[in-house]
Amino acid sequence: MFRWIRGFLHERSARVKLDGHLSHSVKMREGVPQGGVVSPTPFLLYINNITTVLPRHVSNTLHADDLAIWSAADLATSAACRIQTAVHDVHQWTEDWGLQVNEVKTQATVFSLSTTKEKVTIKLGDRTLPQVETPTFLGVKLDPRLSWKPQIEDMEKRGIKRLAMMKKLSGTHWGANSKILKTVYTGSVRPVLEYGASAWATAAKTHTNKLDRVQNFGLKIILGAMKSTPITAMVKTVGVEPLES
Repeated sequence: MFRWIRGFLHERSARVKLDGHLSHSVKMREGVPQGGVVSPTPFLLYINNITTVLPRHVSNTLHADDLAIWSAADLATSAACRIQTAVHDVHQWTEDWGLQVNEVKTQATVFSLSTTKEKVTIKLGDRTLPQVETPTFLGVKLDPRLSWKPQIEDMEKRGIKRLAMMKKLSGTHWGANSKILKTVYTGSVRPVLEYGASAWATAAKTHTNKLDRVQNFGLKIILGAMKSTPITAMVKTVGVEPLES
């Protein structure tokens, strides 16, 4: 296995072609070939022990090269102290192993039910990390009270935009039939309404109802139904599960 990986990475070179002219060849001394089928596996082997440097009482989730760390405490200052130690340790690990933290994408957030806005100072090297209200992690928007309102409103907007495309495909005397419209809905609109559901499933009904309205509008487009058509009847006719299910 060692010889195979060495053969895959050793003596690799790259050059640029512009207007039919080739640059000089440059040896690639670090990294893996972008787009290579095997590339993610050695990268994961390389990065996965980054979490071992984190101190106690600091949790983490690592998705490829996206790392999130957090700590829960009665006082924001206590949690911030632990996070500062963890950020320093991660920064040191990346320097030791020839990687670099993307400072622009690194942010801090305080999650709290307190009505008073908590402010913390976390430093990455010499730079103070910006404290943001609604950070995005793996495409999901978080908010300080974890109400999931920003995430659901964003999904609602994107869902409505895609419904507009469906509406253009439909017509009373022309356009796509209900079978094609259902395929467009399940392939383009529904994934937007479901994404990250394991996180925001705890949101209040007043928020999730916004997504139900998007789906109901989609069902009406598929069937060419009137506004007064019962929702339960449309769900059964189209054969699409309610979002709550």
